[in-house]
Amino acid sequence: MSLRQLPPVEYVKDPVEYAKILVESFKKCSFFVDKYLGFDVFPYNQKFLDCYDRFIVYRTGRQVGKSTNAALKAIHFAYFAPLFASNIDTGVANVVIASLSKDQAHLILSKISEFIHMSPTLSKKVTREIKTEITLEWYDGTGRTNFIVRPIGDTGDSLRGFTVHYAILDEAAYIPQVVFDAFLPSTVTTKPHILLTSTPKGKSGQFFRSCMESHIIYEHGQPKEIEGHSDKQKFPWTQFHVTTFDNPLAASDPQVLKLIRGTTKAAERQEIYGEFLDGGNSLIPYNLLQEALTPVDRKSFEYYDAGVDTSGKGADETVITIVGVRDNVVYPVEIYTELTTEQPKLAKKISELNRIYGLRRIYIDETGMGDTLVDLCKEVDPNMSIYGVNFKSDKTNLYINLERLFEELNEKGAGRLINLSLLDDYSKDKLVEQLSYMYWDHGKFKDQQPKVRSEHADDYSDSIALACFGQQKVEFMREVPDLWGSESAGHYEGW
Repeated sequence: MSLRQLPPVEYVKDPVEYAKILVESFKKCSFFVDKYLGFDVFPYNQKFLDCYDRFIVYRTGRQVGKSTNAALKAIHFAYFAPLFASNIDTGVANVVIASLSKDQAHLILSKISEFIHMSPTLSKKVTREIKTEITLEWYDGTGRTNFIVRPIGDTGDSLRGFTVHYAILDEAAYIPQVVFDAFLPSTVTTKPHILLTSTPKGKSGQFFRSCMESHIIYEHGQPKEIEGHSDKQKFPWTQFHVTTFDNPLAASDPQVLKLIRGTTKAAERQEIYGEFLDGGNSLIPYNLLQEALTPVDRKSFEYYDAGVDTSGKGADETVITIVGVRDNVVYPVEIYTELTTEQPKLAKKISELNRIYGLRRIYIDETGMGDTLVDLCKEVDPNMSIYGVNFKSDKTNLYINLERLFEELNEKGAGRLINLSLLDDYSKDKLVEQLSYMYWDHGKFKDQQPKVRSEHADDYSDSIALACFGQQKVEFMREVPDLWGSESAGHYEGW
């Protein structure tokens, strides 16, 4: 590091001047970032960095420096922990960084490491550094702070057992509610600072509620009290709403904006302006649909499954979706459609596809005419592994499973548990269009089970939800037999 690259504090030799800088750095994180790291902070983020409220929700569009600012706040808290944290009599504070995936959580930790090592003063305070943890000595040398990275998963069990003084929950809109229900009560003894950061997903979950339970909101760096939310016990959150246009670097790059916003107004509102969509509660958020379209090479699959949604009257289509599965990742490879409802011909088509793909299982919506189709398929080819699913009663759970595939990262951390890119363009466009219109209807009552709704056709969506039936997590499904061993075998009776 050359002299010109050193942060300003490294040039200070006078102890009195250094002490003044230290005191001001504790008072203002943005000042600390300037003097100790040599960072210039954009005005829209100064108020965020300098906010020391315990409960902060950071709602953003893309490309606003969300991970960077979370890392800067974490370093500031860690260095001055004895002045911020409660219950640190042991001389140890913990900053826990959690996200749905290991890679996303590590992104913030890598930034923390990078920033710390930009400062000779802070770098000398590092007493331990491994891939998942960094230990930083306090400014006064009386103790230390551990930065700990944990992927959350479905239950949040990885967060248990830590005495948490500062928690950063990244992409919080995508974290299951069960995680918050398990994690928040465990933090009572330490009175931790909690930072939720995310782009919006839909009008449900802890991230959305935290935004609704804010007593103040900062937009473009300016605070605005929320009418009727003055009671901080009832509305404990301080909310920062940052759009992509607030970042002058992103706002001046039209190509980046075009890539972010995609092709729809809904995508623009969510991805650039960080808004919760009206009528929201999208089943699959726009950004996850786009991620599922990332091109991949055709693979050799471990097995194929199929989902059959049979048409009724009117404009409904019969849709058969074939999916290949490899390493627990689902790849739709073919979608067959027809308008006719001639069940014998459809049974023969299913048999033909079975001969081509050697289908492990064929899931058929057996409500309505689907019940007849199940029997016809057994007559055409008794060796086909046919499974009738009561779609009418189990639709919610089928879509919960489909939603999970779009949300969770695969074991390699390179993509989600589903990828749509192998479909032909027409099928791909129809499927994405229908999925984009589907949303959760949570009803009027708190304990009411949500239902999947759509104002448009949903034949393609229903078919892929059926095709993915076999990708449920074990704890949520009864083991389905592979062969027709009895009168009820192969029929799914309930969740």
